[in-house]
Amino acid sequence: MNNKKTFILMIIFIILAVGINAFIIVEAAMSGSSSAQQSSFIADIIAKIFNIVPDDNFHHIVRKLVGHFSLYVVNGVLTTLAIYYSLKYKNIYKTNLFLIIYLLLGALLAALSEFVQLLAKNRGFAFNDMLINFSGFFLGGGVVFLICFLINKKRRLNEQASK
Repeated sequence: MNNKKTFILMIIFIILAVGINAFIIVEAAMSGSSSAQQSSFIADIIAKIFNIVPDDNFHHIVRKLVGHFSLYVVNGVLTTLAIYYSLKYKNIYKTNLFLIIYLLLGALLAALSEFVQLLAKNRGFAFNDMLINFSGFFLGGGVVFLICFLINKKRRLNEQASK
């Protein structure tokens, strides 16, 4: 069962990573136009909900949140679950191996997605974007990590109470 979950999570993770990096190599003008349309749509919805007058800076922040941060939150969740099931640790928060693998994968993916942009016309490496990517990855995994920690803690308390 765990091998099947790991395999499925890794396939989804690979598809997402390939999809992100395929979009990254698109020429700057095309990528910017697509991102601007999507972020404008989302920014306008947020502005209406919270009664905000969006400006260029607001649209830029939304674009970074949608195009970088949120994608890497999903990547962080999938990576954490895949490592959890592949290492078969029930208490993943106690192992240094998990943390090392997780941080290395996050840093590698965040850096790779920025270096790949060097292949695209009029695009380049942006250190701030790499930090945003890694922050999203770290948050996504951190949430799963915390949930696993709380579930395992509750299990231990229930086991102790039943003894």
